[in-house]
Amino acid sequence: MNNISVVIITKNEGHILERTLQSIKSLTDDIVIGDNGSTDNTLEIAKAFNANIIQYNWQGFGHAKNIVVKAAKYNWVLAIDADEVPSVALVEEMKLLTLQNENEIFIIKFQNFIGNRKLRFGTWTNVSKMRLFNKNFTSWDDKPVHESIIKPVNTKLIHLKNVLNHYCHKDIMEYAEKMTFYGNEMAHRYFEKGKSHSFFKQYIYPIFLFFYNYIFRLGFLDGSIGYVAAYLYSYYVFIKYNRLYELKNNKDIKI
Repeated sequence: MNNISVVIITKNEGHILERTLQSIKSLTDDIVIGDNGSTDNTLEIAKAFNANIIQYNWQGFGHAKNIVVKAAKYNWVLAIDADEVPSVALVEEMKLLTLQNENEIFIIKFQNFIGNRKLRFGTWTNVSKMRLFNKNFTSWDDKPVHESIIKPVNTKLIHLKNVLNHYCHKDIMEYAEKMTFYGNEMAHRYFEKGKSHSFFKQYIYPIFLFFYNYIFRLGFLDGSIGYVAAYLYSYYVFIKYNRLYELKNNKDIKI
């Protein structure tokens, strides 16, 4: 077993967390759960896997993920979300890593699902993200949403061969709720940075993205779920720029 800590932030993840923790229990003896006020059985599941549970006040995703990284016992950290389930092959691949150079950051390919329906085309395909790194070398940035791991100038990126199964939305209702949440959060981030709004971005660009993901990226081959994925991603973009317009024009409309 490599000395790898697994860190996860949670809030009401009882529907998926057990499957995630079960998938990584042979990889590590150090699981750190950063919880933001779960009211379901999330903490009971975490305790059953002897996780180190940390409570914190919410200040955005980047801040939360850095809290759990700092609490990791080992320097090498696999940072995943509660709905990201490493495949058996990926776990075995990580066990064989030498992990001798702290400037290496490992990139993992995602296989995305809505419910238990695999997305093969369209919006959510060909996604890879940095997930395994040395906490002495790097950390998450402090963005409240769409956070990412910082790449110092001497970073060596390495792609792992096997996939991380991402059950990104348990159903369509949750998918729509998350797109509204992320759209609103991104609008506030854009507003704080002084980013521009336009009629094109608010109305034309979302329509373009729908056809791009559904037709040109072959989302229609995923059937009805491919249509939903393309539509809700376009909806997210509309919400983002519509809310930005409201903020810039002092509109007191809540999303």
